[in-house]
Amino acid sequence: MSLAHSVKSVAALAERSELERFKLAVEGVGDAVYNWTSANDELVWSGSLDEILGEGAAAQLKTGQEFLQGISEEGRGVRDRALRQAILEQTRFTIEYRYNFANGEVAWLEERGTCFLDETGALARIVGVVRVVTERKKQEARLTFLATYDELTGHLNRSRLCSALDEALAQAHRHDRSGGYLVIGIDGLAIINENHGYDIADQLIQMVGERLSHALRQNDLMGRVAGNKYGVVLPNAARENVELVASRLLEAVRSKPFHTTAGKSIITVSIGCVELDGSVRSSQEAMCRAEEALTSSKRKGRDCYAVHHASPAKASWRKRNREIADSVVSALAEDRMKLAFQPIVHTSTGEPAMYECLIRMKKPNGEIADAGEFIPVAEQLGLVRLIDQRVQELVIKEARRSPGTTFTFNVSGYTASDTSWMRKFLEVMEDNQDITSQFVVELTETVALRDVGDSASFLKALRGLGCRVAIDDFGAGYTSFRNLQALDVDIVKIDGAFVRDLASSADNRMFVKTLVELAKNFEVEVIAEWVETGNEVEILNEYGVEYLQGFLFGKAEMKTPWRD
Repeated sequence: MSLAHSVKSVAALAERSELERFKLAVEGVGDAVYNWTSANDELVWSGSLDEILGEGAAAQLKTGQEFLQGISEEGRGVRDRALRQAILEQTRFTIEYRYNFANGEVAWLEERGTCFLDETGALARIVGVVRVVTERKKQEARLTFLATYDELTGHLNRSRLCSALDEALAQAHRHDRSGGYLVIGIDGLAIINENHGYDIADQLIQMVGERLSHALRQNDLMGRVAGNKYGVVLPNAARENVELVASRLLEAVRSKPFHTTAGKSIITVSIGCVELDGSVRSSQEAMCRAEEALTSSKRKGRDCYAVHHASPAKASWRKRNREIADSVVSALAEDRMKLAFQPIVHTSTGEPAMYECLIRMKKPNGEIADAGEFIPVAEQLGLVRLIDQRVQELVIKEARRSPGTTFTFNVSGYTASDTSWMRKFLEVMEDNQDITSQFVVELTETVALRDVGDSASFLKALRGLGCRVAIDDFGAGYTSFRNLQALDVDIVKIDGAFVRDLASSADNRMFVKTLVELAKNFEVEVIAEWVETGNEVEILNEYGVEYLQGFLFGKAEMKTPWRD
């Protein structure tokens, strides 16, 4: 548009009346202004009515009665009440209602206006504005839905299921009844992710949920509590009924294959059960006990259920765990989780090659707690995933402050085997792919061997993002050639229990030498842990170990020698 044309347009606008300028402004924002006169029911429109209510709407809606016919019955009631209140209180009104378009479609409209009365106090005129708010209403409805339901499956979300579980507990305590709670984990979902992608895994999560819900009793409540887990509240159920339901759910899932867009899949689940009796005081406690039972069912071979058994010793242990859990949650919220760094040196030079990042918890009184004081409890209560997430954040932050420095850090099996958390972990790595070459991500051997397929998928994804990967505590799980090949790692860390007393133990020397040869066969580098003497260094160097870690070269400290 030329400058001359712009000036002419501005001048033309200035010549228009104030009302005309207002009409132009209304049209510009997509609103329609109306002027309704009571005496003759005349409805005069200005603005974008045809765009809002369909082509020809302005010509068809010439009376108030014609406009009202498009408003839903409920909407007409809302509008009548709003007009009466506006007249009584002499205020403007704002209302929303569903409107039936001339072409049969339905939309949500927002109407705002002012009522004008005649000298007798009767309604004489309404001047208002109408706009379409369908998208906003859809978003509000979606947020309302997500406040209660899981977006993927349509079942209750974790928060709502916790509320239902608390209600069931209150009823059980008040009326001296028993109930049950089940946590159901889908077995081997990471393998599905690896072979077919997340879309197929999501299909299976939905299908398993649908099949489980059909096998439940009418009053049972089910929700999705984690990426591959469902929770089920069984109100007013004796223990034998809890086990009966668990058996029925196992059979419902295994009974026939699931048909996805990638073909047939045979899926099983593992179930942890807890009875809602007087010893269970909250939904959190019930869920923790069920998770313990779920872990037991997986150790039994999966495709089975296990029931949690309470005992006085467990009650005391649980109380201590709650205290530790509270400390962990507070430390995470108050940014008191810190990293300590232990050097890993080149065997040939003794110079640092990388640093292992070890989590520490700073207590409110300033004391530092080692990982051994809280990680086992965090694993039991499901908090270790949050700790993994914080370690990842801290390591990334340190790597950005220290270009060229390599950091190793451990990821728990809970994160590596939980599809939802694993996906989040990998997404963060992908967002920081420019520095992933500085990372060596460790998975302990016992965790890696618990489900080689899941572990291999996770490690492969990390390598694809530029990280190196390592197996920690190598030797503790007696890794076979086949497993080491399937895991496809860059580094193994020999369990320090075999390095200790290496010079005086012929058995340890033979075992370590065998482990090193196994690693070399697959061109995998080796780190030896717990190195404390010069004799151990000489033996490990002779065996061809590339890196050493232990008190001989430095303890884990919170200072950063590569920067300080």
